[in-house]
Amino acid sequence: RDDAPDDGAGWFDYGKAADMSTLAAGELTYKDLRFEIVDEKTNSGKGTVMVATPDVKARVGQKVEGIPVNTKAKSLIFLHIATEGPHIKPIGRYVVHYDDGTTANVPIVYAQNIGPWLYQKGYTSGFYGGFYGHGYLSESRLAYVGATKGGERVALQSYEWVNPHPERTIDTIDMIAADPGSRKYARKIRIA
Repeated sequence: RDDAPDDGAGWFDYGKAADMSTLAAGELTYKDLRFEIVDEKTNSGKGTVMVATPDVKARVGQKVEGIPVNTKAKSLIFLHIATEGPHIKPIGRYVVHYDDGTTANVPIVYAQNIGPWLYQKGYTSGFYGGFYGHGYLSESRLAYVGATKGGERVALQSYEWVNPHPERTIDTIDMIAADPGSRKYARKIRIA
């Protein structure tokens, strides 16, 4: 939810008509994957995890640490989006913490495994023209397409990271923003 534009809070800080509040809480199904979208009304007003770089006016930090997982997994599937970023360059990373104290870094690369939240289906030229018009980036898939209250088309990308150590228990995940000017949301993380 984004109650007021330019107040440093809310979805991407564009105001009530430009957020993802139209995405219903509950189960979101994409092909054979199921995501549970958190109901912010029953979760202390929180439905997303957000990070932003220090140069962005936002009431969030550059990182969120300790997102609990506490299970073994062959892969993690991140349901996430970004406002913008430099093409094919890292805008952040996830850090996977295992129960034995080791970690694994999962780079978040704009236009590779994360895409823009404002979705333009008719890309026909430029960088996205050859592949994004069908909902595919090189490492992620379009998992949801909807609209804001103002009618803009929005999307969520699904990115599967294959765990190099499926025998280890994943304790927690950190989400860290990198490049100045980029914001990123993770709507939900699904354990595969």
